[in-house]
Amino acid sequence: MNPVESKKDVQEDIQVLAEKYLEQSQEMIVAINDVNTSQDLQDDSFLALGDHLAILFEKIETDDPKVAKKVFIAIKKRTAQKIQAADINTINKVVKVARHRLITQYRKEQRLPNRWGSLYLLTSLSEEQLHHHVTNNDISPTSTRKQLQDLLAQIKGDRASPSKWKRLVIKRQGDKDITLDDKAELEKYVRGSQFEESVDGITILQEYIEADPKVVTRVEFIDSKFFYAVQVDASDSFELCPADACNIEEQFCPTNPDGNKFMIVKNYQNPLVANYEKFLKANHIEVAGIEYMLDKQGNAYTYDVNTNTNYNSVAEKKAGQFGMLRIAEFLKAELKKL
Repeated sequence: MNPVESKKDVQEDIQVLAEKYLEQSQEMIVAINDVNTSQDLQDDSFLALGDHLAILFEKIETDDPKVAKKVFIAIKKRTAQKIQAADINTINKVVKVARHRLITQYRKEQRLPNRWGSLYLLTSLSEEQLHHHVTNNDISPTSTRKQLQDLLAQIKGDRASPSKWKRLVIKRQGDKDITLDDKAELEKYVRGSQFEESVDGITILQEYIEADPKVVTRVEFIDSKFFYAVQVDASDSFELCPADACNIEEQFCPTNPDGNKFMIVKNYQNPLVANYEKFLKANHIEVAGIEYMLDKQGNAYTYDVNTNTNYNSVAEKKAGQFGMLRIAEFLKAELKKL
């Protein structure tokens, strides 16, 4: 067979498949073309179209996986040709909105503006950033496009700002850490008697991340599945051990509403949880506590995996959730499998 003819046949087959799937979209396309110029109606129609096309793509991936992407591109082009108020860029944008997992979830919960253009702006954020700014009410159903543009510009500007001296913390095993606030202090330390060169001559510098808010979150997993998340007040120190010996009940911690240094978060939700569960399962870790913090821009930094995790009895008693009890139940179930 002539290669040119073969390629032509494939293209024709793709167009035929595209038209077949487009038949399922005809009513929606007609409805969009019939809609009046009301911005609200246009937004609702385009968002519904994006949802429809995203579902359609999943169906094509199942039915015709080898040509799914090419067929879907053809469908988007034909859809743009048939809708008077849209071009291919519009179609691509509403589909990107519809295929964003967290945007879809927050739309259903009515936590985001209902303008497709505003929602498209949010696709540039990571799931962690979006979760942070929605939780902090930086993004809400009443947010305007201009407000979102300003927020994104601020995030981008903070990332691109000139590098400044970061606080340097020298970690010393079995001794107090040394904090250096400028380059002069670093040079003095390296040349002084306190500096101890490592055996291999390598000294590791770790960037200091300023937590905002002044908390870290420790997410506990049992059987590689999410159990609960405990919020740790870090406003006064970085002593994050949740064991009873590390916690003073009488000490008031202003960051946590209940005043305790360790507080189990009710109805905790975070897109990081699914990633953590995948990580634990992939590495055959069944019991662990994973710690992360957020910076001012809502970027999440996961910095520790504790495979010999501790639980705080004060926080657990207040929440009515008990890690050791759940571990006992897990181990009992494992024993029955033997």
